[in-house]
Amino acid sequence: MKACLAIFALIAVSAAAQARPEFWDDYVKHYGIKDGSTLYKTKCQTCHTSRPPQRNDYGRAVRTAYRNAKPGQKMPDVFKAVEDLDSDKDGAKNIDEIKADSLPGDATSKPVKKQDMSFLLPLIGVFGLAGFSASKRRSGS
Repeated sequence: MKACLAIFALIAVSAAAQARPEFWDDYVKHYGIKDGSTLYKTKCQTCHTSRPPQRNDYGRAVRTAYRNAKPGQKMPDVFKAVEDLDSDKDGAKNIDEIKADSLPGDATSKPVKKQDMSFLLPLIGVFGLAGFSASKRRSGS
């Protein structure tokens, strides 16, 4: 019985050891992840599923880049190697998701697209400035 418990404990410890907190520290530093951000709150699940050590699509891409890294390459080089990929196939590059504080390994987490409002510029020019000029004349300024 004790032997079974010892084997189980050894398996549990070795599985937990596969997750690398130092990689997370490098990730936070490299991308400037802020406390309270979505990426910071998810921590390990940026690369792992809800059941570490299993990896999500982004985590598998990082692992492959890590294994293919040349001797002496640092983790920022590994992260850069997967930036232009769309690991979770949601239509956004990994780097765009990271910059937008969405999860590059979760297809349900997508960067919010900013609406192009440039079509309003002529209206603002006509109505905004005309209204501003009229109010200045009325106030005597």
